[in-house]
Amino acid sequence: MSDNNLSRIEDIFHAAVDVSPNDRDAYLARVCDGDTTLYKEVSSLIAAYESRNGFFEQPAVEDVFQVLSKSSEQSLIDKQIGQYRILSQLGKGGMGEVYLAEDTKLGRKVALKFISAEFVGDSWARRRLFKEAQAAAQLDHPNICNVYGIEEHGEHIFIVMQYVEGETLADVIKRKALQPDQLLRLARQIVSALREAHAHGIIHRDIKPKNIMVTLNNQAKVLDFGLAKTVQSSKPIDDSSQFSRGGLGPGTIAYMSPEQLRGEDLDYLSDIFSLGTVLFEMVAGENPFFRNSEAETIAAILADDPVIPVGLSQEAMQIASTSTKCLVKNKENRIQSASEVLLLLEKPVVAKTLRKRLVTATPSLAIAAIVVFFLVAILIRYYPSPVRPRIAILPFANQTGDPSVDYISAGISNNLIDRLSFASGLQVLKSTAVSGYKNHQDDPATIGKDLGVDALILGRLIKEGENTVLETRLVQTSDGADVWQNKSTIQITDLLKLQKDLSSRIVRSLNSTLGSSSDLRRWIGETDNPDAFRLYLLGRSSWENGRMDEAIAAFTRATDLDSAYALAWSGLADSYAMKPTVAYGSTNTTEAMTKAIAAARRSVEAGDGLAEPHISMGIVKMRFEWKWAEAEEHLKRALELDPYRASAHVWYATLLTTTGRFDEAIRETEIAKSLDPFNPVAVMSPGRAYYRARDYDKAISYLTEVLRANPDNRGAEYVLGYAYLKKGNVKQAIATFGKIATYNKWLAAAPLGYAHAKDGDFAKARQILKEIEEQNQKTDPKEKKIPSQEQAIIYMGLGEMDQAFAWLEKAYNEHFPPITALPTEPIFDDLHSDPRFSDLTRRLNLNP
Repeated sequence: MSDNNLSRIEDIFHAAVDVSPNDRDAYLARVCDGDTTLYKEVSSLIAAYESRNGFFEQPAVEDVFQVLSKSSEQSLIDKQIGQYRILSQLGKGGMGEVYLAEDTKLGRKVALKFISAEFVGDSWARRRLFKEAQAAAQLDHPNICNVYGIEEHGEHIFIVMQYVEGETLADVIKRKALQPDQLLRLARQIVSALREAHAHGIIHRDIKPKNIMVTLNNQAKVLDFGLAKTVQSSKPIDDSSQFSRGGLGPGTIAYMSPEQLRGEDLDYLSDIFSLGTVLFEMVAGENPFFRNSEAETIAAILADDPVIPVGLSQEAMQIASTSTKCLVKNKENRIQSASEVLLLLEKPVVAKTLRKRLVTATPSLAIAAIVVFFLVAILIRYYPSPVRPRIAILPFANQTGDPSVDYISAGISNNLIDRLSFASGLQVLKSTAVSGYKNHQDDPATIGKDLGVDALILGRLIKEGENTVLETRLVQTSDGADVWQNKSTIQITDLLKLQKDLSSRIVRSLNSTLGSSSDLRRWIGETDNPDAFRLYLLGRSSWENGRMDEAIAAFTRATDLDSAYALAWSGLADSYAMKPTVAYGSTNTTEAMTKAIAAARRSVEAGDGLAEPHISMGIVKMRFEWKWAEAEEHLKRALELDPYRASAHVWYATLLTTTGRFDEAIRETEIAKSLDPFNPVAVMSPGRAYYRARDYDKAISYLTEVLRANPDNRGAEYVLGYAYLKKGNVKQAIATFGKIATYNKWLAAAPLGYAHAKDGDFAKARQILKEIEEQNQKTDPKEKKIPSQEQAIIYMGLGEMDQAFAWLEKAYNEHFPPITALPTEPIFDDLHSDPRFSDLTRRLNLNP
């Protein structure tokens, strides 16, 4: 057969496979255009493809193409192809041959994956090789084999890949060489790699031990994305477009999902089933479904449930238990994401051990054990302990003398913390947790030991001639030695690349220095737009310094540049949510909160796997929509995603106090403080919780200590003034709010007017009311408007309850966020006996 005829048969065959079986005959008749020989040749190939049998290890689609070419195999060893000198063959299978080569330009070893000689002229094989390269190249993850590029030299087309020295997971399992600690570490790495692929809309479709390498450093590397399929969002794959319903889809039978075997549309859950098979095999030593024939194997996958072996270690049992949740036949009841699998693999095994002990305990011991079990559960929930290296990043210092780059030094360190916290297995102290050491970088070893961390990262911006330079150091706290240093010239357009490079270098250095198995995956909170990233840093800096209008402007421009930038949308939502408060803004409540809700929704849509979007959504659900159950759901989700984020605990505590669950709220605030001991909001939040719980003595004692340590904690000072009022120490309250008025007149106005009224000085109280009225009559949009609830507070002090309720009703109609505190804020206690109070709280969807 001539090459031209063969090429035409190939092209029509591959095109016909993509056509639905019901329409295929008509398609062939049309394209063959009366050429009966051509029609028969293609039809016979399709028939052979659909009727293949026999158990096969390589994906089924590869078998058909053996008839398309008769080229003889030629070894490439010792040949020079482009800049690559071929050293040896690493493996061969299906349509591919993999060689070890030396990159003569860069002086490194690489792996080159060629199309096998017999398929060099096969256009479908070439397309598949390109697809594999494109799929893997999207993924930047330490547990996925890196793809450097795809090249063509003469008749050769090949993928240039990272050379992974080690052995396949299949070989490791066969040798029974997996130790308990290694099991759990490798399992987490494999799941993390799959999560990365899914996050990019890529389904692997051939997860099996032979496609996973274990390096000499016991690191997992997922290989072979040749069968990967890219999807948008969560839309299933219609495999009928690639593979006939008459035959199996792509993959290896013993690791296929039930839906894959049935030829159904595939989504990420098919990979989850295959993953479960691999995890089970890691602990059991054999595939749970493998039988003597293909038919029996398929039947086992469709009907049999794996039996967990006895005598497993705790780590192996944890993996086995997780795998069974992946191997549920009905995908709707299967664990729904790789992220959930990873969470199960990260859980401590303590609770499982306690459950086992309960089975054999005597009744009295059983009761004691139950108590212990719940105590441990509480400790795990409220005091999560790190299981991987703990590092701290000191706020980077701006030593350039140019305050306009303050946001860069603060923003890079803050963003680095967030990226490492989310994108690695590290526990990273938040920036404010170490801000007390900002000016003490001369003794990093002592600081690191004080903070209880394994390593410390320091940075500073300096001037070198006309250039702005960022210097960073990684210090090992055990001996104070520098592990790594870096110096980079700052270019505004390179900030995004700079922080990515820093993250990668830090993780690599920690792994080699501390023996960590931490990885770094692509953070779903990232943007690929450097200008959007710079504006996000600017917005975040403005927000943290209370400049809400500047923050809104920066976040808005960032989202204009990247409409899928979840963190920028979250920052925009939080900024708008703060605007209709006496502390920050003059914006109409409905206008501001409507924008906050819209931004929060966009944030969750773009970054559902991040904590910040759920915090933002929890805030708007709580402060404006008054949907308490939904608010709690979002805040709990944020805590699941990032249990070390103090702001999530603070906002959850706010919800708990608002709904009257004071003991829980106090616990949450104590966690927030322990996580972020230099954050002024986190530090004062226990005092506010004590105040809301009506424990005024404890609130006063606690807040006084806070202010003794940090006189600039204005939130603590504000709550302390209210605690004095409710304790009956009116003079001290007046002194406290008088001090606040020197730096924020309108924040102090309502409680100061209330205090004067309670002190009998009605004239001063009414004078403050008059000043508020005059302020609100100003037409300049830049002038702050004093919320209606503030007037209500002064009228309560004056004992004029009709006026107080009139202003509260107005605050309710405006959806003024702090109105939600009405049932639990002690300043409103005098209203509780009035039926109008019960009516208002009922309309807030709260209990009186």
